Amino acid sequence: MSVNSCIKLYISVLCTWSVLTTTIASGSEHSVPYKGHLPQPELQGHSAHTDSGHGQGSVYIPWQAIDQTCLAFVEAMARSAANFVECSVRHARPLHFCQSCIDDYVHVQSAYKAIAEDDIKDSTGSTCKDVLLSRDRIQVVKKTWSFVDDMWSKGYCSSCFSSYKDVNGTVEKESSHGAHEFEILFQEVASCVSNVTGGGISPYNHTSKGGALVCTKCLDSYNKLNKHYAHIEHETHNHVCVDLVDAMNYTRIMWSDQFHCTVKSRDLIPVICLTVFFSLLPIVFYIGSKIHGVKQERKIIKQKRLNSSS
Repeated sequence: MSVNSCIKLYISVLCTWSVLTTTIASGSEHSVPYKGHLPQPELQGHSAHTDSGHGQGSVYIPWQAIDQTCLAFVEAMARSAANFVECSVRHARPLHFCQSCIDDYVHVQSAYKAIAEDDIKDSTGSTCKDVLLSRDRIQVVKKTWSFVDDMWSKGYCSSCFSSYKDVNGTVEKESSHGAHEFEILFQEVASCVSNVTGGGISPYNHTSKGGALVCTKCLDSYNKLNKHYAHIEHETHNHVCVDLVDAMNYTRIMWSDQFHCTVKSRDLIPVICLTVFFSLLPIVFYIGSKIHGVKQERKIIKQKRLNSSS
């Protein structure tokens, strides 16, 4: 059984258990016929034997199945959530899950939205929203969506896109201008490094072959990428899409640690000048004080001689 199948089965079982525990908590004694593919049980309830301090007895546990509409919601949610989790894990390193898993995220979002906005009541007067989201303590469906959305939000994945939406099951998306330009500049740096060394930008590429040539031939491309990334940080208030953050980190590690390239920043020149200036101030002050003291001493001696001669 594949990883995807296991995840789907796990989430489906959790969602189904969420529905079953709803009826147990409410204590309803009315059984609703199941409209799915499972055979209808002959008994309308299940007797569980208990052993209390006053003797043996039985507790009647009524089973209530969800209707076909709610079942379709559960299956869609389970399938899309499983796909998103699998996609995220597969693109965890190098981290590129925002741009790779956008379709799966939007499908989970659409599936949860369909449940949350459902207002069609069944024969008992309940909606799928009531049954799946608010009738048990665990709230599997709601927590599944919270997990998916939390991962997406913490990665600031939305900043990678200017827009994305589900149109009849097809995800229409458009990369943000900053992310699109970053990909172009990143590929320029990667191509330059590959042409010089024979390897690309990767955490698994540890070669330092051609380091001196990389520092000279790829300097312009690297500076452009760095400048554009700083621009993205400013525009997004440091809420940069995690795909871009990871790519930039690898590039900087490669540039400094792997090829030992250094970039002289013009911003350091004023800092160095000020440091030298303030370092010399005590010396200048000491020399000035010494010269001034000697002049004062000579003036006093001369004044004394004039007074004595008069």
